[in-house]
Amino acid sequence: MSRRKLADRRALPSIVKVGVYEYTLIHWDPKEADEKECLGICDRFTKEIKVRDDIPDSSFAETLEHEINHACWNAAALKSRATEETVVNRLTPFLLIDPARQPGNLRLDRPGYRSESLIMYKNAMVASSKKQAEAMIAWLKLSPGEWEPVAYGDKIEKLFSHAKLVRPSDGVHQEHTDWVLGKLVPNLCLTVSTIPPNWKIPQEHVP
Repeated sequence: MSRRKLADRRALPSIVKVGVYEYTLIHWDPKEADEKECLGICDRFTKEIKVRDDIPDSSFAETLEHEINHACWNAAALKSRATEETVVNRLTPFLLIDPARQPGNLRLDRPGYRSESLIMYKNAMVASSKKQAEAMIAWLKLSPGEWEPVAYGDKIEKLFSHAKLVRPSDGVHQEHTDWVLGKLVPNLCLTVSTIPPNWKIPQEHVP
């Protein structure tokens, strides 16, 4: 049986209503997006939501939901000890899982034909090198399809559900702490644990 064709993203409504505000949805030129080094932007002053137009449908839907969440944050005048970006990153996956919040208002994905990449995020196994991370995934008999090897210091450009941190082989240094707190944690949706379970980031390394 052939898969039904996904809805054309250009057929999405051009206006996104958030509370009393109306945001214009702009299919962002990739060159302009490259200059800003991001996939999407929510401009609360011009009331525009821009999403780059050359990414896959699942990424487009995720980015659009993410930017709408920024608009919601602004409309609700939310305040938190956590940064806005951290809260929005953690909130987005759960809203995408809920069919009532799926793009259809934003619906690029049809019921019963949802892309796995839209509703599921891999987990991160973090070690001193990707080879060590791969070895730990195999040793723990985890599914390589569900766990992605990541090395401390790697650039993080996606969301992860869970993360396991393998104690760095050369000891825990400030750069490990900075990377975990500044790069990894803002892109985690759920939990982080350590291997072995009794090691922690030294408190003097935490700003």
